[in-house]
Amino acid sequence: MNDGGHLDDQFYKNTRARVVMIAFSIAVLLLVFRLFYLQIFQGPYHERLSAQNFMRLKVLHAPRGLILDRNDKVIARNRASHQIAILPTELKEPEMVFQNLMRFRDTTGQRIFDSTLVKWSMERGRWRRFQPLVILEDASPELVAMIEEHQLDVPGVITLAESRRAYPYGSNAAHIIGYMDEIKEDELAKFALQKTKQVNAPSYSLGNRIGRKGLEKYYERYFRGRDGVRYVKVNAYGKELEVLDDMPQLDPVPGHNLVTTLDMELQSLAESLIPDSVRGSIVALDPRNGDVLVMMSSPKMDGNIFSLSKDRRSKDWARLAL
Repeated sequence: MNDGGHLDDQFYKNTRARVVMIAFSIAVLLLVFRLFYLQIFQGPYHERLSAQNFMRLKVLHAPRGLILDRNDKVIARNRASHQIAILPTELKEPEMVFQNLMRFRDTTGQRIFDSTLVKWSMERGRWRRFQPLVILEDASPELVAMIEEHQLDVPGVITLAESRRAYPYGSNAAHIIGYMDEIKEDELAKFALQKTKQVNAPSYSLGNRIGRKGLEKYYERYFRGRDGVRYVKVNAYGKELEVLDDMPQLDPVPGHNLVTTLDMELQSLAESLIPDSVRGSIVALDPRNGDVLVMMSSPKMDGNIFSLSKDRRSKDWARLAL
């Protein structure tokens, strides 16, 4: 009896040892398989994730084509502009960034950033992870320098360079030229559909500006060039360090210029003949060939207003309405 009990006990111990060894072997095999899977099958994916931690795709906006009169005088050109934006993928501590943004003040002691817009942009970033969300338009060079200098305090806040339309002659010929305005979300689907049907149709994204009225609208597809792209190296706080020359690049293609038949000297003379208090219009043609030399309408408008930031635009509209 004792020998039988001893054999049973020994058998139990051997069986338990085998179970432990089998379980240990399975665990090792699973670990080896997991490492193999991560390194071989998932290696390229994790390599891309690692690259995204220091690499950013930067869009280079193509210069918009100019509008000139018959004597090559520029009546619609581009001016440099900077935007302050939040890049959600790099926004790791939103509350800390929000509090630090609220500390930025202008020369009068007023807050530079609108708290409601900043909060709304941060919330919106949950669904637009890779879309820069502008929190301040037409930023001054001083503010851009401040943001760059305090990058450690506002990681995830970036500066964007773009060009906006400028009309050197102000309200002169404004009804003919038209103006530029930011594209609306409901328009993006329409342009995306056009892109699928037309190979050379221009591409648009949220925040782009588009021609409204007049020549700016009619010749939009010719004025708008093709944006380029660059990959830039950034540090842990999102500050750009250098261009990655070994990555694919695409140079921007400028838009086409347009030479009109207008004569801005005659146009300016005609504009001065009718004050804003009088409704009227003047059209002058070249009798030899029918070229339109002058086309003016009163009351006038200044297309430069639409290139201002939204708060400055509202103030100018309020002033004009008086």
